[in-house]
Amino acid sequence: MTNGPQFALLYDFELRALAKHKISGSGVIIYALLAMHCRQGSTCFPSVKRMMECLGYAYNERTFWKAMKRLREAGLVHQDPSRRSKTRFFLPYRIRPE
Repeated sequence: MTNGPQFALLYDFELRALAKHKISGSGVIIYALLAMHCRQGSTCFPSVKRMMECLGYAYNERTFWKAMKRLREAGLVHQDPSRRSKTRFFLPYRIRPE
């Protein structure tokens, strides 16, 4: 998968938004995984297969998509339906307020 350990840094306002919208544990983990792939930005484009591998297949695809749907409904993740998009996932809360 990777050459070394990776991590996700979530800001306090992201955690508050996740809590405010009562996002499930699987949703928080998937959000953190997307944040890890965004690195310093707010967009990323990992495949579903890649994300499932990163999670060690701990969740099935149905659970994954259910959590993604909830994240989208809460406005925490925007998804471009194009599979080839370099900005497939956009996390608006990753843009740090000044």
